[in-house]
Amino acid sequence: MKGPLIYYEIKNMYGTDLSSTKLATELRKNVEEDIELNFNVEIDFKGVRSVTNGWARNLIGKFIKDNGIDTFKDHVLLTNMNKNVKTNILEASNS
Repeated sequence: MKGPLIYYEIKNMYGTDLSSTKLATELRKNVEEDIELNFNVEIDFKGVRSVTNGWARNLIGKFIKDNGIDTFKDHVLLTNMNKNVKTNILEASNS
């Protein structure tokens, strides 16, 4: 991943337990806009305890469906996920 980076610290933005699909959609749209402006995006889950399947689907699953897995791999970096968060994110990326 080369180029400028936009950093999202999820805990500070949305808290430690994520369930609002509206907020996930808002974040996804911001990420898509950043990528259109030729930025890469790091989404840091440090301190996040849980995400619901719906939250993960609205952020990751819909992003991949609309933009493709290659765009996701080339421009989005997910960091500091605990086991629960990682499991739900992986499930969402496959749906």
